[in-house]
Amino acid sequence: MTWKKVNPMDERLKFVIEVSLGAENISTLCRKYEISRKTGYKWLKRYWKHGLYGMKELSKAPHYCPHKTPIEMREALVALRKANPRIGPKKIAGELRSLGLSPPAPSTIAAILKQEGMTRSRKKRNTKFRQCPERLTIPDHPNHVWTVDYKGWFRIHNGEPCYPLTVMDLFSRFLIGCDALRRPAFEPTWTSFDKLFSRFGLPRVIRVDNGTPFAGHGAGGLSQLNILWLRLGIDVEFI
Repeated sequence: MTWKKVNPMDERLKFVIEVSLGAENISTLCRKYEISRKTGYKWLKRYWKHGLYGMKELSKAPHYCPHKTPIEMREALVALRKANPRIGPKKIAGELRSLGLSPPAPSTIAAILKQEGMTRSRKKRNTKFRQCPERLTIPDHPNHVWTVDYKGWFRIHNGEPCYPLTVMDLFSRFLIGCDALRRPAFEPTWTSFDKLFSRFGLPRVIRVDNGTPFAGHGAGGLSQLNILWLRLGIDVEFI
């Protein structure tokens, strides 16, 4: 049970005074103030031990935190950051280990640097060019729209990774190409498209997702591959 909706400290003090007067027993007074006997005895003990100060609500925060980073360690990592403002938490941890110290986790170091005002929050740039689904081109003839995607990679019998690159004509649903590449990078992807262009000609539109190597960090989220397609007169759509 809780104290009535009045000043809690005043109510506690009144309760203690009435108990001290001895006019009524503690059980009766606890019912009168709508508190449990356990709560009543708690405030009596606090009053007897601390006086009026004991009637206040005490902080529930722990007096000691065993996981708190020692002040000496904080000063050491802050000094390293001041000496080289470009190093991050992981490198700071490595530097401290090289000095024979046991640094906290990089996430803790990052939090300490933030508390010390030694970090800058970065605004996340939306570099991906996204096109609304209702604006996507609806193909009305073959070679109008090609859809391109890297399927989930897997390891072949010799342990090497395999990234299947699939290219499909959206109008006819014909699988134009399916190449097993070692990595989803620009060079092997462009080599595959160079062969497809020579065999099937150029599509009007190529539709891709925002994964590597189709999207990049350039203007409009374009990658080197996108730029080459655009130079060939091929529109690029992202989904």
